[in-house]
Amino acid sequence: MFFAALIAIALEFNTWLVLVLGNAGIPEILASGINSSTFTES
Repeated sequence: MFFAALIAIALEFNTWLVLVLGNAGIPEILASGINSSTFTES
């Protein structure tokens, strides 16, 4: 039962994460993060 609950929670978290990241636009977030980090370093 314990492992089944863990798997269910992990699956729910995975789908939620995919939905949120998919809606937000992963490439845009990565590009903005890389650009901001390079700008602050230089």
